[in-house]
Parts: sequence; C-alpha cells; structure tokens
Amino acid sequence: MVNGRDMEFCCLQIARVILFIYLFIHMAIHFDQVKQVFPLGFYCLLTVSPVLFAMNAFWFWKIAKGLIKTLSKARHTQ
Repeated sequence: MVNGRDMEFCCLQIARVILFIYLFIHMAIHFDQVKQVFPLGFYCLLTVSPVLFAMNAFWFWKIAKGLIKTLSKARHTQ
C-alpha cells in the first residue's frame, strides 16, 4: 500500500515537470502573443516560470532519490 502511494506521488511529480516543459514550448511558439501581455506580466512569465520549474525539478530529484533509497533498503531486508 505504501509503495503504491509513493509510486503514484512520484508519477504526479513527473507530470508536474512535464507540464512545465509543455508551458515553455507553448510560450516559445506563441511568443508574439506573450510579448503583448502587460510589462509586469511579461517579466513574471519570463522569470517566475523557470524558477518554479527549477524548484520542481530539484524537489522531484530529491523525492525520486529518497524513493529509490527506501525501496532498495526494503528489498535488502527481505
């Protein structure tokens, strides 16, 4: 039960990282429309999104590393 919940949580983390990649591709394709946003919104899109992506990627890496460590310890104790 716990392993299933952890795996589901890991999949949700992967989805969050993939959605940010989709956001960046979408912004690049429609950059002419992004430039039409008011200045504060434009600079927030260009700065906040990469920062949030970096934080998501960092925490995904930490969670995945801990999950692998936990699963490998459980396998060794059996």
